[in-house]
Amino acid sequence: MPAMQPSDEPDAVPPQGTPDVGSEEPGPRAWSAARNHNYSVLIMHLAVAFVVESLNSFRGAAQNFVLLSEYFALACPCYSSIRGLGVESRTL
Repeated sequence: MPAMQPSDEPDAVPPQGTPDVGSEEPGPRAWSAARNHNYSVLIMHLAVAFVVESLNSFRGAAQNFVLLSEYFALACPCYSSIRGLGVESRTL
């Protein structure tokens, strides 16, 4: 049996906007993005503030929402929804 050779071609990644949920073979992005999540502007503003102003990680910002939801009626976006906002945490 011949030895396996690594392929010179990069892994196929579906282009942006290509839905791969429900396909027979999930692509590499099948589990990476939350789908059909809708949050208010207030929730997204708080998520950006947690990451940029409070210097939380994306998972830390998601955990902040879990903690706040015990006291207030807030939606709890997961970290991938917060990451999808395109927010980058920057230190001064």
